[in-house]
Amino acid sequence: MNQSLPQVVLLASFFGPFAALLRDSFKHFQREEGGYLLGRFRGGCLEIEAFYHDNEAESSAGDIRLSMASFDYANAQAKLAVGRKVIGTWHLHPPGYGAHYSTTDEQSLFIDRMVLNATDPHDYDTPWIHIIVPGVELAGMRAYTLDLCSDVDLTLAGCVDCPDGVAIPSERRFGLLVGARREGQTQFYPMTRRLFGAALRADRLTGFWRWCPPGPTSLRWEQLFVENFIRKVHAAGPRATGLVGRRFTYCRLVPQGTDGVVTEERYWFSLPRECGREEFVSLPVGLELVLQNPDTDASRSLIVPAGMRVAALICEIQEQEKLARPPVLWSLMNSTAAERLKQRTHVEEFGKVYLPEDLSLAEVWAQRETPDVPLYWQSPDLAPDVVRRLRTHRFADMGYDLEQLRNRQVVVAGVGLIGCGIARALGTLAVGHLTLIDHGHVDWVDVYRQALYEPEHVGRPKVEAAASELTRMGCACESVHLEIPSVLVPDVEAATRSLQILAEAVKRADVVVGALDSFSSRVVMQVICRIYGVPYLAAALDYVPQLDMTQGTITLYAGSEGQCYGCGCGLKMQADRGACTMAPLEFPGIVNSLAAKVVIEALTNPRSVTPLTYRVYHDYRIERHHLGPAAEGCEACNLGRQGAALSMAKWSELLLRWLIA
Repeated sequence: MNQSLPQVVLLASFFGPFAALLRDSFKHFQREEGGYLLGRFRGGCLEIEAFYHDNEAESSAGDIRLSMASFDYANAQAKLAVGRKVIGTWHLHPPGYGAHYSTTDEQSLFIDRMVLNATDPHDYDTPWIHIIVPGVELAGMRAYTLDLCSDVDLTLAGCVDCPDGVAIPSERRFGLLVGARREGQTQFYPMTRRLFGAALRADRLTGFWRWCPPGPTSLRWEQLFVENFIRKVHAAGPRATGLVGRRFTYCRLVPQGTDGVVTEERYWFSLPRECGREEFVSLPVGLELVLQNPDTDASRSLIVPAGMRVAALICEIQEQEKLARPPVLWSLMNSTAAERLKQRTHVEEFGKVYLPEDLSLAEVWAQRETPDVPLYWQSPDLAPDVVRRLRTHRFADMGYDLEQLRNRQVVVAGVGLIGCGIARALGTLAVGHLTLIDHGHVDWVDVYRQALYEPEHVGRPKVEAAASELTRMGCACESVHLEIPSVLVPDVEAATRSLQILAEAVKRADVVVGALDSFSSRVVMQVICRIYGVPYLAAALDYVPQLDMTQGTITLYAGSEGQCYGCGCGLKMQADRGACTMAPLEFPGIVNSLAAKVVIEALTNPRSVTPLTYRVYHDYRIERHHLGPAAEGCEACNLGRQGAALSMAKWSELLLRWLIA
């Protein structure tokens, strides 16, 4: 048997009307309100199905006494459903009083119905609970039960199937074990006060039995049932003196399935010399949530703790549904809650609120538009637009044209210190499609300097690791593990294949970003962009040996006119060296952010791309200049102009010849 306390489950049939009562009737109250709880005990949990509000209660700001007339009415209402009964009490404290029990709770609401002098002696097997709500905040709700402490101990004697000859009284679920006149035989009887006294007088009381629902039952409750039995024995006065220390039997009768087989779990216990003291024990409170996925129309119920946060439920759904990525949760909230949550999350029309991860589920459930509204969850795999809208709505509020960006494609050539930062910024804004091109592998140094890499990525191709992180963010991303031709690549055949792959990627793009260490590879990307008329942004960190400092350069070139990256260089290639390793820690972030800004402007205003260059100096000065016309006799410009009229094979040959020269 389970040693832990069972959970109090608040079913939807209770929680919706109860939350509505608090919301609509107790906005400004100054005295305690309360009543009775209706439900069922199922061994492992106490299910609260409904409640009764006692309007006849005598109450003040710190005291309430429920009326017996209301108990009788609640009891009659409970019996309208088979197996349901009054299972406890509830009351609501005025604001500021908290959710702790008081002397009043102990003396008049709870204990007198918990022990054996309960109104109905046949309901001993149902532990009572008491729920206290602070103000009108369901999130702070507490549930208490009575824990009877003594030295009584239950020792399992064994489990057997009940023999056919044992007659179990069907009309009761709790009763006495009485020794028969013939030694060694025990008879099962329903519990009555008269039989109890007679069995004591005849010294034939050997224990008691209880019909238990299937499923786990808390050992605490079993001890409570034994305590009730002990209390009744002690209440018998002098006749019970000789029973102290004697071993009694407690039989749990548990049905197995629907074929009528009953297993008997037999326990031994001895009577303590005196009854234990009572104390309140706080019980875990659960909610019966209704979850629905609007993409699949799948709906189901889930029982969770009332204090559970949205973040924990997200993890629970992801695990149960075996989702690759966490789901998004939302619901339809009332206007007051929706307005209040606007500062914390995305709220759409008609009170559609995407739930903040730190919000308690009790607060969500209590503030839905109507009691029948479920919690909705959507998987990023099934509804990528929902995730895109949720994670970008704040950028839309800032004025970014997200609809434009979601229809754009960007090639990022080089995903190192600069390329990673630019790609991540574009992914954050949900640019429609990113193509990442690089031939390097993640090193330990990259993990702590480059935005998209984690320790588990070390050794993997950079484009694969970066693409996996961007995909996890909800981006459509493609990785191309490829070395871009440069003067450092002598293999002409491999370079030719690379140019063909690059051409296919570039001609689909709206903007190409070259974040490459090699000068010649940057020129190669510029030439291909000129051939297909695609704007090209070159971003680099350049180390200036004479000044012993690093400066950043960000240049946006037009699709087919004006200066190109190689203008003025002729056949004299600049030194192919990378300068990223010499950059101060904060410097790349400035260059990345500025480069991303330029790319976004080019994507949202494709017809008015202005060629310009930015220089970012080590003292954080930024200079901006417009680009002039192409240089006279620039071979790179000439290659771009020629290539537009040539076949891919021909311009590839010319470009490689230029590189080799």
